[in-house]
Amino acid sequence: MEKHILVKVPKDSTDYFINNAGCLRFSTQEGRLSSIVEPMEIGEYLENTKHDLIGESVLNNEKIIIIKYK
Repeated sequence: MEKHILVKVPKDSTDYFINNAGCLRFSTQEGRLSSIVEPMEIGEYLENTKHDLIGESVLNNEKIIIIKYK
């Protein structure tokens, strides 16, 4: 069975990637500001070797990033 992590992000966010500090980093369209979701909020330390960003979805008017365990 595949395991996934779901992370809520702002609705106007784009350009997602996992940084070297275990965070999900993204840009917002308003001013192209960069922001992060920290491991404490995610409940997991993200690593490029162990996690893949596989998609995004909108659920109940909230944007969600889907991360899959490799």
